[in-house]
Amino acid sequence: MNQQSHTRILAVVPVCFLLLSTGIDAHADRSHKTYPRQRLDAEWLVRQVLARNPGIAALRQKWHAARAYSRRAGALADPTLSYSLAPDTIDVPGSSRGEKYMFSQTIPWPGKRRLKRQSAESEAEAVAHNLADLKLKLAAAARMGFADWYYIHQALSINAADQKRWQEYQRIAIKKYGLGQVSKQDAIKAEVRLTMLKHQAIVLRRKQKLVRIYINQLLNNMPDAPLPRPVRLRLPRHKPDLRRLRALGRQHPRLQALQAKLKASELKVKLARRNYYPDLKLMAGYNSLWNDESKRTTIGIGINIPLGRSKRRAEIDQRKAQTTELYWKIQQRRNSVLADIQRQYEKLLESRHTLRLFRTSLLPLSREHLHAATADYQAGKGSFLELVDAQNKLSRTRLQYAQALAQYSKHLAHLLQKSGVLQLDSIKPGSNHESQ
Repeated sequence: MNQQSHTRILAVVPVCFLLLSTGIDAHADRSHKTYPRQRLDAEWLVRQVLARNPGIAALRQKWHAARAYSRRAGALADPTLSYSLAPDTIDVPGSSRGEKYMFSQTIPWPGKRRLKRQSAESEAEAVAHNLADLKLKLAAAARMGFADWYYIHQALSINAADQKRWQEYQRIAIKKYGLGQVSKQDAIKAEVRLTMLKHQAIVLRRKQKLVRIYINQLLNNMPDAPLPRPVRLRLPRHKPDLRRLRALGRQHPRLQALQAKLKASELKVKLARRNYYPDLKLMAGYNSLWNDESKRTTIGIGINIPLGRSKRRAEIDQRKAQTTELYWKIQQRRNSVLADIQRQYEKLLESRHTLRLFRTSLLPLSREHLHAATADYQAGKGSFLELVDAQNKLSRTRLQYAQALAQYSKHLAHLLQKSGVLQLDSIKPGSNHESQ
């Protein structure tokens, strides 16, 4: 087991740290740790992350703010009430005070308020789809974190079994050396291998702590909060339906967010065209300075004069260009989504083939090789070097199989994310699984 294979379990950590950069709520209950059946399950972990991650809570509040804004978008401007006074009429004997009151209300050209409100509603809808996209990212991060948690436990389990087996080999080598059947080098080689395995166990436990920190950060827990052992990863009996994944991918939240932004942009183009039309201002007032009382009360109407048609044409051109940009972004994103789904699907198929190869051929052959080498060495027919080679091959094959299972789970997590699928059950043809 080389050092490079150990470090692969940490490849996903930087991405997940970026997802969690929104911070941790200092007032959250971070002591809550309820685990099902004393084993950590990937889909349970996904549900807990979606319920407790502060990034989702923050974006949900942004969505609430956008919805609140859409309710006031397009509302009438506040009316204006003005009052003026003729100072020289104050305290003049035999004369009333000269006062002037004016009330006005601006009324936008018909359709402007509706367009502003609908545009804001589309922007709020885009935020809602961004929230769904964040959930997909965090669900994928949780599934990949679980895959790393599984792999590190398998690596530690293999290491512990190897240490026990090499202790037995050391005992046999010492016994055979005492009988003069082998040289002292066999016992020394066993001791060296046992020491290396103990060192590897220390390295693996350190990496286990790093994975635990990462999962606890997803869960909004304290970094050193304990986590239960993982359940066994299993290879699903059926592979996902590619046609269904493509259909789901065409409704990906990222695409829907862009569609909502496109709709908002189209409404802004219509609103920019309405700016060629004037807004109305309704006015009512009372002026006591007029001697004729019939002239003191006034009502009126005013409009703004939409001069500067070039600036209005420029606004329309700007909005139309932004709309066209979003249209092509949607086309590009749709192609990207379908390509990502195809790539992840091919990786998934390759992982399935690799796992079947390990289960049907490589693991049984490695076990048989070790069994034969052990029997030959104990009978004095084989060399210790052959026993070492057989044991190393079996350990390496078992570790590679655990790594392949974890990698399959990561490919599946990516595939679900790229397809816009949050719940694993939504793409399962059935609930049956093959045993490990």
